[in-house]
Amino acid sequence: KRIETVMGDAEQVAGLIQLATPRQGSAAAAGAITPRSNRLVSDQLRQLEEMRQQLEALRNENRELKLQTGGELSADQDEKVLQEFLVKLRAVLEMRSEGRFEQQLFDEYNGGLVQLSDEHLRELYSSFMLIYVEEYDEAVLE
Repeated sequence: KRIETVMGDAEQVAGLIQLATPRQGSAAAAGAITPRSNRLVSDQLRQLEEMRQQLEALRNENRELKLQTGGELSADQDEKVLQEFLVKLRAVLEMRSEGRFEQQLFDEYNGGLVQLSDEHLRELYSSFMLIYVEEYDEAVLE
């Protein structure tokens, strides 16, 4: 009787394994997207996007803390500060060329200016000087 029970259990396990194993030509075996797998992928993509947003927020917070405490920025962070400043500079130049003045925009420009590294500040003022003495080229204007 014990042998029959063990044999029955073995047959049940074999049957379950066979049911769980994708058959040749089935959607699961072919790697087809099922509603369940599609939902899992959507959830994973949503979680990934949330993690990216959290990472960007932490990077921005880290950069702000470094700027407040006088810490050194990484090359990538320094470049990002420069690019953000150049957007503000362009906006101020457009504002002035239109003959108008917006205090908030000018304050943002000044805030960006003080965040620049010494190297970028020297480069900026060198470019301003070349423009002032009319010895600039296209690279300076970019």
